[in-house]
Amino acid sequence: FRDFCPSLDLAPGLMALMTQCIVWLPYFFALVEVTAGVTTSYSGYLVDSYCYAQLRNGFRALDSTDVIAAPETHTTHCLRDPKQCVSGGYYLAYNRGDSASPSYQPAFMFDDTGNANAIALLRTVPVGDPNDNAPGYWTVTATGESNGDGVLRGATLVRCTDSGSCDGNCSGSCDTLTTGIDLEVNVDALLWAHVICMCLSWGLLLPLGVLWARHLRNNPRKVAGHPIWFQGH
Repeated sequence: FRDFCPSLDLAPGLMALMTQCIVWLPYFFALVEVTAGVTTSYSGYLVDSYCYAQLRNGFRALDSTDVIAAPETHTTHCLRDPKQCVSGGYYLAYNRGDSASPSYQPAFMFDDTGNANAIALLRTVPVGDPNDNAPGYWTVTATGESNGDGVLRGATLVRCTDSGSCDGNCSGSCDTLTTGIDLEVNVDALLWAHVICMCLSWGLLLPLGVLWARHLRNNPRKVAGHPIWFQGH
């Protein structure tokens, strides 16, 4: 700067900072260009993350279907209505198994725009539709921007009319079909509390009540005017 502006009096530290900024500018713009994303289109099963998390943690999906082995059986009602399914977001599935042992795992997640568009598409089927609780066969074609991190940004969704031809077709940035993506699967604390309480009640308290009554029925002691076996039971 001093070569071009001899009269400009800048502190050495500021001069060094400005010089570094100029040096790093090309790298910054290159990074922006890389992360801008590639227009990507993928056709596959639409699944909610909550029911996938249920199965991954050893529980059942809310509609008792297996969205990993048979995502086509996932119902419209379960995808569209329960608040935990809607708030948890959606993903597009890809079969990492084979026809004999399918294993549909997440291929692309959605950002807020994609999730909103997924909900809007699901709600084109009115609540109370005769097929609400039947297998939904929810295959869609989603188009958005992907930079290889497994997120399809700004995706627009169109439902496929033939689910058989919309299973795993991809164009654009399709690396996640081979590398996979890490989908965090958390289960509600209330569900864990329910499991723990049921194990304690049926596995400990119920047998203890039976044993208490069995062995103390003839005991003459009383508590608050009632036989001890009855109070303990």
